[in-house]
Amino acid sequence: MTEILSQRGHIQKWLDAAAGAPDWDGIFDGYEAVVDFPACTYWEPLAAHYPGTKILLSVRDADAWARSAQKTIMSERMSNLISGTRFGDMIEHTTSIHFGSMAPDLETLKSAYERHNAEVIEKAPSERLLVYDVKEGWQPLCEFLQVDVPATDFPRVNSSEEFGSAFAFFETEAGRAALDGQAPQ
Repeated sequence: MTEILSQRGHIQKWLDAAAGAPDWDGIFDGYEAVVDFPACTYWEPLAAHYPGTKILLSVRDADAWARSAQKTIMSERMSNLISGTRFGDMIEHTTSIHFGSMAPDLETLKSAYERHNAEVIEKAPSERLLVYDVKEGWQPLCEFLQVDVPATDFPRVNSSEEFGSAFAFFETEAGRAALDGQAPQ
């Protein structure tokens, strides 16, 4: 999400993808990996477009994910902040459609999360898929990616507590500009 807001034209590229005209190579030019919304909702066409890529399904307790999402990205506060912006339009067409609304109830979030995970597990080629819980640490992830295990501790970032700074940014003039697709040059 931060990349979409910081790269001019990326909101429109995702709106084009939602309209059925994705330019995957243009969206991901200069990138080697993708995480988070909205890309995770397009995992299947992305896996087909990039047939050699690996698919990492990051899982956690569904109730914990739903509570976290409802406090942050799927909150009423976030919905109010992005309403009427180009970013809000992009979220509505690429992400919220999978939840029925921008600020769904806990059961809707949990059900959508579980449905998404089950679909990926069922449909993704097993040789390309790692179902991974970050509690497992570096080892299974590094083995899957065929890279050495770093000597550093496994990071813990992007918590719901840290998300307060995103809310604060979106409430600034620069944040509103970013939400309208006016990323800095």
